[in-house]
Amino acid sequence: MQYVYSCRHCEHHEIETPIQTAPRPKSVIPGSFASPSILAHIMTQKYAEGLPLYRQEKQFQRMGMPLSRQTFANWMVKGAERWLSVLYHRMNEHLLTLDIIHADETTLQVLQEPGRPATSTSYLWQYQTGIEGPPIILYDYQETRAGENPKNFLNGFQGYLQVDGYAGYHQVPNVTLVGCWAHARRGFTDALKSMPAHSVTPVTATEGLNFCNQLFAVERK
Repeated sequence: MQYVYSCRHCEHHEIETPIQTAPRPKSVIPGSFASPSILAHIMTQKYAEGLPLYRQEKQFQRMGMPLSRQTFANWMVKGAERWLSVLYHRMNEHLLTLDIIHADETTLQVLQEPGRPATSTSYLWQYQTGIEGPPIILYDYQETRAGENPKNFLNGFQGYLQVDGYAGYHQVPNVTLVGCWAHARRGFTDALKSMPAHSVTPVTATEGLNFCNQLFAVERK
């Protein structure tokens, strides 16, 4: 948006009206009319408020701005590559200097990915800080679940790495792997679910579950 100012008093008295044009703001995306505020709004609505682009498209249409969801998507990709990638890499650098990192991975399907069918399974790897210090949560998209992925992402990290026990994390060198009690507790509950109904026979799974519950009770305090 570029502001243009004129003297209303001069116009009213039919005096020559000087016009002042404010400098045009630098484009957040070269060759685009997207402003920093509208780009931030679209990103916030999608990722913080969970509002899909097709619904934002309808919102803008009702306000008299016929912008397509394809335009929004293009703005977000180029905006992230141009501006947010710098912040992402800086957060990554800081994350690797910490003593503890939590990591996990989950499956993901990507539509219209070049060279891969839409039914292909991809993985979104998550790396984050714990409860101390400013929160950092980073996502790394990869096509596979190979252990090379966390090995490459965590290159240079030498602290404690808390994971769910997946063997791929053993490829990360110079770290101390730490298990997750929530995942361990899940194994005990699954074992108890497989027991016959109304069974009162003491089992090791019961002892393990009770231990985990006591540990979580201490943490809640």
